[in-house]
Amino acid sequence: MTLLDLRWDQARFRIVDVETTGFDPARDRVVEIAAVDLCPAEGVLERPTSHLVNPGRRIPAGARAVHGISDAMVANAPPLEQVLDQYRDDRVVLVAHNATFDAGFLPALSGPWLCTLRLAQHLFPQAPSYGNQALREWRGIDALPPWTQGLAAHRALYDAAVTGLVLDDLLGELRRSAPEVVTVADLLAFARRPVLLKTIRFGKHRGQRFEDLPRSYLRWLAETDAWGEDLAHTVRTLLERRS
Repeated sequence: MTLLDLRWDQARFRIVDVETTGFDPARDRVVEIAAVDLCPAEGVLERPTSHLVNPGRRIPAGARAVHGISDAMVANAPPLEQVLDQYRDDRVVLVAHNATFDAGFLPALSGPWLCTLRLAQHLFPQAPSYGNQALREWRGIDALPPWTQGLAAHRALYDAAVTGLVLDDLLGELRRSAPEVVTVADLLAFARRPVLLKTIRFGKHRGQRFEDLPRSYLRWLAETDAWGEDLAHTVRTLLERRS
């Protein structure tokens, strides 16, 4: 039996977070990596691991202002390649909040990636915001593991812990609302489905709910392929409902 064939509640999930010098994996580099494991059957975050990483370049002031990691802090740290073996395991499902970002900086970590951001968009369409800390506060998830003491948001291990707690909450909701999702493969497919968006984030109707947009504007959006899968799915669904 492969990892994808396992029941998701019998799998091990490895929640990964990276802090970086910027947003572009083609030119920016990792300055910190962390991970923590979750077994849904146990509901406990285990094996916290973190490393500062020497990016081989200066950390821009804007990035330092976010995560607080300075050039001096990483001057004697190992390069990313020297620590990655501690995060590899072909028996785990890799997880990140906005997994496209973290996976983009970690191409050497192969395996299935589960995005908790997309999972939350499917399971909690009424959420006011989808940041991992915002979801934690909205869902009333208070208890953090003791090993996060002294850390703050935007440090990799703290963020991995928050995402792990959010994942545990999401899997509980999945069990209640989508019992047809049984295997790891089912779970990954569920999270990857197009999302039904709530509000439009650009143009003259920016900030308005899609449901309130004029039919003519929805038709105009439907004629353009450049908006992405989620928006195309949203527009197509609303037009079908109105027809």
